[in-house]
Amino acid sequence: MTEDELFTKEFDRYKSTIKAWSKCRDVLEAFLEEIKKVIYDGFDTNIKDQKEITFTLSTSRYSNTHIHNFLSNYHNDKISKLWEEKCDDSDYKLEQYIFKYPKKEDLINGEDFTKLKSLSLSVPPEIANTLPDESLDTFKSFLDKHNHDGSTTSISSWGFDDEKELSEERALNYYNQLKEFIDSKNEEFNEIYNENKKVIDSIKFLKNGTAESIQNLVYLANYRHYIPKFFKLDYDVHFEESSKILLIEFEFPDFKNINIPVRESKSRSTDYIYASKTEKKKIITETLYSLIIRSGFLASSYLPPFLVEVIAINVRQKWFDPATGNNKEGIIATVQGK
Repeated sequence: MTEDELFTKEFDRYKSTIKAWSKCRDVLEAFLEEIKKVIYDGFDTNIKDQKEITFTLSTSRYSNTHIHNFLSNYHNDKISKLWEEKCDDSDYKLEQYIFKYPKKEDLINGEDFTKLKSLSLSVPPEIANTLPDESLDTFKSFLDKHNHDGSTTSISSWGFDDEKELSEERALNYYNQLKEFIDSKNEEFNEIYNENKKVIDSIKFLKNGTAESIQNLVYLANYRHYIPKFFKLDYDVHFEESSKILLIEFEFPDFKNINIPVRESKSRSTDYIYASKTEKKKIITETLYSLIIRSGFLASSYLPPFLVEVIAINVRQKWFDPATGNNKEGIIATVQGK
């Protein structure tokens, strides 16, 4: 083999390694974006599989690399709703400040209600295997020997350093970001699992009528059923064993600076039509009543009847009082029933 043939062979290997690192960069970037969409609450997740992942590579610099068989957003109604929140899609935007009840509420029954699911993320083999075995630095002495700047085409202005930065260095940066993100999420998921396990373990003593077990059961009923994140504020439960009175106290958000979208607009100047002052007042009132009904319904649906005689619900709200220049907090609604 002549010297020119040897050069061509080694230079082709150099170009192939650049392509391998570029492919790795695109796949890692796509998977990093995909893994940021993972939903997990200790019981449900939208992860479909961490082993059977495949991907479709970009065909041009303007198209995306797609990850397949990793996430499924149709696991159940709650996951679908949480997915809409995460994507901030149009359906969610029209529901984020409005909550109407009674509505169809698919109660989680049987073992599923207390069935914990642990989750630990990892870099799937299909993704990890895209990392080339060889660094572009391997070819630096070869290029220097032949006084070649490392550009892969005669019209390219990119030399070796540019090629390495664009492909290998970016790929390794994405890989490090991915590992850091996974470590952070696994720590977060572990905390979520352990907190919920404490709740589940306490419910085992429900038949004894202990305050902790009853309080945690009601808390879990609220936690397990979907509610828009705007309303996910403080939710406290107290049970007095001697009187058998259950008190639920939750925070209702301040709508003062909120414009409530009620329908999509046909105008090009705005995406939504917003509630008028009168409509907004009606929506807030209906939402307040609906959240009270929801709390009472979920608690009574899961509590054995002999454990609790009275369910009382207090609704708290925080707001800014312009007259005093101070933040205020108080009970704005109280309901109780047997």
